[in-house]
Amino acid sequence: MLLKFIFENFLSFENETTLDLIATGNKEHDSHLIKTDKNVNLLSLAALYGANASGKSNLVKALDFARDLIVNGMKPDQSIPQNFFKLNKECYAKPSKFEFLIYADSKIYHYFFSFDKSRIHEEWLYVKNKKGFAKYFERLVDEAGKSKYEFGPSFVDKSSKKNYQFHEFIMKGTRKNQLFLTEAKEKNIEKINPLYGWFNNKLEVIHADSKYAFLPVRTREDKTFLNFLCEILKNMSNDIDNIKTSETPVNLNEQFPELDEEIRKKFFNVINDDSGIIMSDEGIQYCIKLDENRNPVLIKLKTKHKIKNSDDYIEFQFEDESDGTKRFIHLAPALVDMIYNDKVIFIDELDRRLHPLLSRAFVEIYLKSRNPNSQLVFTTHESNLLDAKLFRRDEIWFTEKDATGSSHITSLAEYKERKDLNYQKGYLNGRFGAIPFLSGIENIKQLLK
Repeated sequence: MLLKFIFENFLSFENETTLDLIATGNKEHDSHLIKTDKNVNLLSLAALYGANASGKSNLVKALDFARDLIVNGMKPDQSIPQNFFKLNKECYAKPSKFEFLIYADSKIYHYFFSFDKSRIHEEWLYVKNKKGFAKYFERLVDEAGKSKYEFGPSFVDKSSKKNYQFHEFIMKGTRKNQLFLTEAKEKNIEKINPLYGWFNNKLEVIHADSKYAFLPVRTREDKTFLNFLCEILKNMSNDIDNIKTSETPVNLNEQFPELDEEIRKKFFNVINDDSGIIMSDEGIQYCIKLDENRNPVLIKLKTKHKIKNSDDYIEFQFEDESDGTKRFIHLAPALVDMIYNDKVIFIDELDRRLHPLLSRAFVEIYLKSRNPNSQLVFTTHESNLLDAKLFRRDEIWFTEKDATGSSHITSLAEYKERKDLNYQKGYLNGRFGAIPFLSGIENIKQLLK
């Protein structure tokens, strides 16, 4: 689980910014808490509000950037895509910084790294024990790419010369644009597996325009997911009665005459694996899977609708459904994963294309059925969700830019307000900031006359 995410000098965030998912001491919605064996209670939910361009999406992008850098690493001689804060020239020469407090495998990991476009500047990892935080490793990288480093006894047994030399060899061989955490995973240093595995397997980021790539394959093969999806669509007062998949043998010339040569090459790379996705220039996504005879088949999603005043049904292509229905179906795998697994999922613009009641239903289903160790963090403009019956105060965050254009986040728990406060009314009245500044709207109206 995520305890804290801290970052600095990235996109619209100039100064150190902390998203803190450690619960405060208030007694609201005790069922929302994740109670760890480290005497730390964590939040299972957090919602970020703010005006357009206030920085909500940038926080999600920052987390996704850090995850990608850790999990996928950098190629040799590749520049790190730093994306520093651009409204202060002093930030151009400063490193960006990322820091995590993570609970994984019954341990609390404290991990930090800083970087610019050319190199990792600093990187360290500590793990909490009964006496405090024990050092795993520290690393400093100079401009030439040479690392100054130190291993802690909890990470490397220095009494074993062979073992120490093995770790030293990997550290010295870590490129200046690569994290040691990433390199250690590639070289099978097992002690970092829980932390690396958390980033790789537990953390997921869903952007506003993201689509669940393998939706047809999962619908076809995961009966639990299919049953959940069918049931929830029926309860949405939607006229969709069922959802199914179809399989068609692939013939590129007949089925996809619009695909150019480059896409065709990608296709043949895809079919070497069990399944894969190819995307046309028009943005059409094709899900391909090998059948039991290792022949490629196209998996398509279809919806089943009842014909009015009849016992008959008609099938629609998934692409013919409304944008809101498609958005909800693409979010459904995340909801199922948080119910059946201990996942940490960040969703940018949860309410995008969704009716307010659907957005609320998503949150309520999660809270009612979630895995005890799951966490959901999302950005939204949907003020109808701002309800004391749904959220704890420390689960609500506001994002706002200051006069210099730098983003900041603040928890509602930091405001000293009445316990019976109407969150929605207070937010829309500007009590917590984080709303659009519309004082010049009359001037704009004059221009339109």
